[in-house]
Amino acid sequence: MNSVKPPAGGEAGVRYGPLVVDSVLTYGRKARLRFRCDCGNLHEATLHTVKTRHKKGTLSGCKSCQSRKKSESGLTRFDPTRYIQKRFGRLLVTGVDIDQDRRNVKSRLVCLCDCGGQVVVRPMHLTTGKTTSCGCLHQERLVQVALETHTVHANASSGELNGHTPLYRAWSKIRACCKAGMEKGVGLVNHDYDQRWDDFRAFYSDFGPIDRYQTISRIDQSKPWSRENCFVNFGRRHLFEKKTSGVGHE
Repeated sequence: MNSVKPPAGGEAGVRYGPLVVDSVLTYGRKARLRFRCDCGNLHEATLHTVKTRHKKGTLSGCKSCQSRKKSESGLTRFDPTRYIQKRFGRLLVTGVDIDQDRRNVKSRLVCLCDCGGQVVVRPMHLTTGKTTSCGCLHQERLVQVALETHTVHANASSGELNGHTPLYRAWSKIRACCKAGMEKGVGLVNHDYDQRWDDFRAFYSDFGPIDRYQTISRIDQSKPWSRENCFVNFGRRHLFEKKTSGVGHE
């Protein structure tokens, strides 16, 4: 019985750049072969892939050789003079940090921040604007947001539940219910509210602080939410605790 012939170009000993055919693993249109690299390692790949890369001049050997060449070419292509002593946001590039053991981006830039801190950054993060400081800018923005949102009316950062006061929770619930009702197109219940209430301070001026068990309810469900159509009511939590505690029961 005749042995199966290797695919064309897959005969043992045929060379493709640094790879030499050792044996055929699978046959067919996508024949897979074992090659021996000039470095001594064995490499498995489809014959079509090896031929194509060899023809294009991009065949660099086994996986180890490919990784080494990619790393070396990456270091050669990187030009630190494009960044040294240049400013990106609050960062001034002062040097280069090269580490061959890094899995990604072997070369990084050493930067000095205006606040005095030092940070090592990927070059792409500087050019795209992803990194503009050592982290101090982010902290300053957090403080600014806190000052603007939490200390204006002092209701969104204090309180026993969810960090908000009872009145702030009632305000949030009213606006959320109205928005959800309008999006669903529910026409049986009025989902409008006083536009002044887009600002919590106007809502606060209408009702003032309320008790932890209280909430804001409407008098007439068919009319919009407004100061004239609302009153301070006991919430469900109060009724539940009253019932479970046995208050009002003989």
